[in-house]
Amino acid sequence: MTNLGILVLELKEKIREPEKLLKRLGELNKLIQKSNSTILIKSGALDFLVKIVLTHENETRLIQKVLGILNNCSLNTKNCKYLGKKTKIIPFEIKLMKKYSQRLHTRILSRLLGLLWNLSNEDQNIHIFHKYGGYVVLLEIMRKSKFIVEIQLRALGALNTLATSDFLSPILVREGALRITVETLKNYQHEHQLILRAVTALFNFAANNVNSLIIGKTIAPKLIAKILFSLTGTKKEEKEKEKTEQQDTKAKETDQKKQKLPEKTNKEKQKQKEQLINRCLAFFSNLAVVPENISLIASLGLIPKLTKLCIKYKNHKNIPRSSLNTLHHLLQKKRKLKQNFSKNKGVHCLIHLMTQTNQQLPIIKKCSSIILALSVEDSLQEFFIQTNTITSILNLLKNGKYDPAIMSNFIITLSNFFYFEKMRKILFVKKGIEVMTKLIKKNWKNEKIAERASLFFLNISSEKDARRIMEKEKWLEFSEKLLDRYYEHPCLIKRIKDTRLNMKNENEHENENETNLQD
Repeated sequence: MTNLGILVLELKEKIREPEKLLKRLGELNKLIQKSNSTILIKSGALDFLVKIVLTHENETRLIQKVLGILNNCSLNTKNCKYLGKKTKIIPFEIKLMKKYSQRLHTRILSRLLGLLWNLSNEDQNIHIFHKYGGYVVLLEIMRKSKFIVEIQLRALGALNTLATSDFLSPILVREGALRITVETLKNYQHEHQLILRAVTALFNFAANNVNSLIIGKTIAPKLIAKILFSLTGTKKEEKEKEKTEQQDTKAKETDQKKQKLPEKTNKEKQKQKEQLINRCLAFFSNLAVVPENISLIASLGLIPKLTKLCIKYKNHKNIPRSSLNTLHHLLQKKRKLKQNFSKNKGVHCLIHLMTQTNQQLPIIKKCSSIILALSVEDSLQEFFIQTNTITSILNLLKNGKYDPAIMSNFIITLSNFFYFEKMRKILFVKKGIEVMTKLIKKNWKNEKIAERASLFFLNISSEKDARRIMEKEKWLEFSEKLLDRYYEHPCLIKRIKDTRLNMKNENEHENENETNLQD
């Protein structure tokens, strides 16, 4: 038997003596920290800790320390599952939350909420929590303790995790979780940590389309847009914001209800600021998935801001991706939004992100899909010409080894450009057809690329100069290879055959004209 097992047996005999248990808890905690989850379960340590909580619910000092130990244990997935499935900790925890919420015992409540936060990382535990009505108790605690920072932080942490549950998220919204979270945003304008958790909760709720529609009708999008603009304003605005924050900090010190958060170093503050910016952007990305929310998001004036953030934080891991996700949804259909984006250096931003060295593939993929959405608009030609979009795309196709989705987006974009006279001329000058021919010859075994490229060649095959280049590149001979490989792909085969027919018919027509001229 392990030292931990021996100590647990010894302490079980003193289960009715809270003072003696309290004295030995430090020793027990040290052994628990050194043990893995298997030892904790087999030695009965987890069951014993839960038994202490069940037996001594009125011993606040003892309960507080035991809950602290359980909090640390529940960070481990195996322990977390065991505590939820094999013990009665969740229903009893809900009972304690009700009891201590009556007098708002800050330390015990914050530890109970911390334990709930950890336990709710497992789906089975969320179902138990729901069964005993724990979500109602949680929301009631948030209402009562709206000016107690420590409790709000833990409660929002638990709410964030519960909001990711497909079945519980809509229930929480119906019970008023959105209203409480929005109220937190109003009450704590300069507490980044609290705002971050509140925005994260709204982000998780917005992942559900029904919730997203409800959120779109609340004040939440405007509040989060305001937070985003305050975090990413001009230099003058940032200086003014620093002054107001200093004044607010002084005012807070005299406020007995609101508790001041620990001081942060400049580096930590910057990291927290970037986390909050990214979470605000991710919230709008989730909101924009629902078409009914597009007009609302556009009305907040976010398009220029998203473009600037992409450039300012181009080396950040997540901010450009979150910005591009939102832009991707906004720019799919509405022409006015596409023009607004392009006028605010949007195309320049996309080209810059795609062509910088060591760029992440997801960023290039999202940029390529947005450029594809823009490429159908004749009115945006000048923006593409100014930013040398065709040159950049051709260079990426020549030099890059990207996944088929990125290359397919580029191919269709070039195919769209061919319909516009100015862009068509640039394609010829930059030898776009030669690049495309080499691309299909190199990637002819990839069905997705072959399918997109066949559409490109079909579109250009009616142009005399394009046909001459295709003949020079021996496209007809190569197309036989494609016909042999993709004989079971009717759509692709049809495109290739139609392209071959176009080339032959047009060539015969030109030969007839030349003969008539000679006669």
